[in-house]
Amino acid sequence: MSTRLMPLVFLLALVAAPAALAAGTATLQTSTPNGVRSMTIVWQDADTARIDLPRPGSYTLVLEGEPFTVNRMDGRTMVVSLKGVTPHVGLGFGPMSEPHRAESVDALRATGAHETLAGIAGDEYELAWTDAAGGSHVDRVVLSDNPLVLEMTAAFMAFPNALGQAADARAVALRERGLGVLRKGDDFRITALSAQAPPAGTFDLPAPPMSMRDVMGRPAR
Repeated sequence: MSTRLMPLVFLLALVAAPAALAAGTATLQTSTPNGVRSMTIVWQDADTARIDLPRPGSYTLVLEGEPFTVNRMDGRTMVVSLKGVTPHVGLGFGPMSEPHRAESVDALRATGAHETLAGIAGDEYELAWTDAAGGSHVDRVVLSDNPLVLEMTAAFMAFPNALGQAADARAVALRERGLGVLRKGDDFRITALSAQAPPAGTFDLPAPPMSMRDVMGRPAR
């Protein structure tokens, strides 16, 4: 997977999946070194979700709990299964794009400001946290307890969950409060959100999947 795409997916590592997940569609806007980009996520249930990334023809897919990446390169479509790939710090998906994972959450303070995004009202908070090296950080986030926001966040978490990635401390803190993320600073925001089910074929693999060993050209042992 392209390392440029990893921070985009790490943006929504805030909330764990609820017990039941209905289908839906969301459009997200993210800030990258190359400017503002849009991405779309569609989901069917907790084990089936697709994230269309800014690069045309590139998306991540979780199908029955197995993670895949799909890329269009030199006129060919390449599907890679990431089953068994060991997750590591910095590989993730959602409203937390920093290279550091939160070891602890120190405070969640309401600023008193309110904001509506994608037609959903949210409250602004300052989220103070500490990373593994002891560094202090403060995220300014707009949060909501809207069920559809929670479902979208849970769908975004399908990919790191499929990789076995442990939850960030910020994810735990917001999960305990039943909150999802509408916006994180200038880095991430939801621009459209609906309970519309994805069209047929959305989760079909466009080509036979390869393993990471195949991609690296290593002989099987």
